[in-house]
Amino acid sequence: MTDTGNHKPSWLSRMERVEWAKLEYAYGKATNVSELIRTIAFGDEAEACKACSTLYDELIHQASIYSSTGEAIPFLIEALTVARGGPRVRLGWLGFLEDIVSSSVHWIEMENDTDLAEAGLVTCPLPRECIERVWLGSGLFARLLSNDADADVRSRAAYLLGRLLGEGPDLAPRTPPSRFASAVAALTARLRGRLPPCG
Repeated sequence: MTDTGNHKPSWLSRMERVEWAKLEYAYGKATNVSELIRTIAFGDEAEACKACSTLYDELIHQASIYSSTGEAIPFLIEALTVARGGPRVRLGWLGFLEDIVSSSVHWIEMENDTDLAEAGLVTCPLPRECIERVWLGSGLFARLLSNDADADVRSRAAYLLGRLLGEGPDLAPRTPPSRFASAVAALTARLRGRLPPCG
């Protein structure tokens, strides 16, 4: 993994201050999360893909989400903005965020099942927070769907935005209020650019 240079980005400093060892993931305490995110951001493509796969297994193992999942999301988005690897890294990362949204939606649906809730089978308190945190990357996803050189990355970014929009505005962050509308506009603009004019 390559070094980030003399000027450490502020998000790395924030990530280093997180007490990951107090957070849970699929295999216990989340002690290696920050190092894996750093590798994805600054490693070569092979290192980044391997780290992404490891982190996927730890943070959303079998559609579960953990205290470390929610905490990691803003740093996952920051890592995606600077990732040095090629399109495989961006594809893996977008798929990772998609699966966090899907897992969170699953748990929200489980919470709404009164029988399961009363039986104490719904144990994850974080799904809404996770979706709100994925929304923080909506501007980045819109840029990827418009400008990325790789067609698969553009499609994946569009799918992720659509997945977020599909859950409705209630799960979007309250601020800024334009985030939901901006995502709709980005997808609409992309569709208009691809579809032939009517008439």
